[in-house]
Amino acid sequence: MSTDSRPFELLQRMQQQAAAAGYTLPEVSESEERWDGLAFGVGNVRLASDLTAFTDIVECGAVTPIPRTRKWVRGITNVRGSLYCVVDFAQFLGFPRINVDTEGKLLVVNDQELGCALLVNRIFGLRHFDHDNEYQDAEVMDRSVQAFLQHSYLQDDELWGVLDMEKLKRSDGFRNVEMEN
Repeated sequence: MSTDSRPFELLQRMQQQAAAAGYTLPEVSESEERWDGLAFGVGNVRLASDLTAFTDIVECGAVTPIPRTRKWVRGITNVRGSLYCVVDFAQFLGFPRINVDTEGKLLVVNDQELGCALLVNRIFGLRHFDHDNEYQDAEVMDRSVQAFLQHSYLQDDELWGVLDMEKLKRSDGFRNVEMEN
């Protein structure tokens, strides 16, 4: 036998001995036990959304007002050469208006046709939620966001609603930006 094969033979012998003794290696599998999302704050509500819901997170730059739009439509802004309608998501949900000078980040919605960015109070970053801590009942969250949630998670004694961007984008209230007479 050559000396090059001895380590391999040793490992084979160890594997055979372990199998004979009934020892097995733990199986490695993809876990479906958690959900990963982008977490952010709006008013006093903590939300998370699928990572594909947004294409960018940026500071809120200069916003040009759009006449005759609802108060939660802050205007338009340029993000990396493209114009987006800025929606003050806190104000849309009935919370106080976000002060862009001291707080607020823009979440650019992944929908070129819509051309919209949500202004939110705070970005918490990527969060991992265990499915064991999932609530299907949206009524445990603030009433203002219930219609736009898939479900929620309890993590570190904080309730996080999972925003359903499709529900939000299809909502007549969200799509109708024209000022009411």
